[in-house]
Amino acid sequence: MDDKLIEEGWPDSLARKEFFRKLDAYYQSKHSDEIYVSLPGAKFMAETPTESMVYYIQKRQYEQPEEGTIKEISAIMKEYNTAVIQANPLVKAYFPNRHRWGADSRDVVEVFVFSSLGDIEKSFEKSQELVEAKWPDEKERDAFFEKMDRYFTGQHADYIFRSVPELSK
Repeated sequence: MDDKLIEEGWPDSLARKEFFRKLDAYYQSKHSDEIYVSLPGAKFMAETPTESMVYYIQKRQYEQPEEGTIKEISAIMKEYNTAVIQANPLVKAYFPNRHRWGADSRDVVEVFVFSSLGDIEKSFEKSQELVEAKWPDEKERDAFFEKMDRYFTGQHADYIFRSVPELSK
């Protein structure tokens, strides 16, 4: 179907060849195909937004420590998710994903949805309040996060996108 549409869009073969030569100049042949699997703990929006939303995406690298287990990190992430992410009213939706196939299977990508850019910073403050409420003892709190941090390399990246509801199907 792509070939048919391309030929219809550029019936002149020389013009078609020149267009794609120019288009290809903006891309490198190096790429990777990434397939992610959803993790438990998503927080869904009650209804489809009609206003623009802000998507804060955090990409971290998972690592499996020798003394760690999938059962342990699953319990840690569930406890944190319940106490902080699900309880934070500024987080309108949350979608955790784990890299399954592709270039680097250590990637964990978490998508947080907010009503505004300013709500991202406010949510960090609210999350800190929720953390301190869940783990009021500083030593217990530090121990919990030290245990969680063993499962991540410390390398991460942050991205921010804005949705345009008018372009949604």
